[in-house]
Amino acid sequence: MAGVLLLALASSLRESVKAQTKNEYVDSRTCAGCHDNIARTYSETGMARAFYAPDAASVPDPKPYFHPASGTWYQVVGRDGGWYQRWWQIGSNGQQESSGESKIDYVMGSGNHVRSYLHRTARGTLIELPLAWYAEKGGT
Repeated sequence: MAGVLLLALASSLRESVKAQTKNEYVDSRTCAGCHDNIARTYSETGMARAFYAPDAASVPDPKPYFHPASGTWYQVVGRDGGWYQRWWQIGSNGQQESSGESKIDYVMGSGNHVRSYLHRTARGTLIELPLAWYAEKGGT
């Protein structure tokens, strides 16, 4: 009888803990109200600046980049207030073919070392775009 009572108590306690541990986003400004020094110093780290919407300072040089192994050209273009990665190949007739583009919806990486660019698909999935920016050698 004691074992059944103990099992029921443990089950009840587990359900109570589950109900109390709902994870939700809390804006960092809420934490800063009590933990100002921690919030301020964290905001200066690369990790704090590692996921954001693109802007002119965060996208790579718009100069086209050629990837010899695939025979593909890549370029970042700004249009209608957004940023896009374009890609294309040159066919045997010397014209562009197999071209496409995806909007840059997010930048991942602070730029201390690298920035990758993400696109949100129609299904809501994030995919990494092929062109990235590396800080070494002054930024490439």
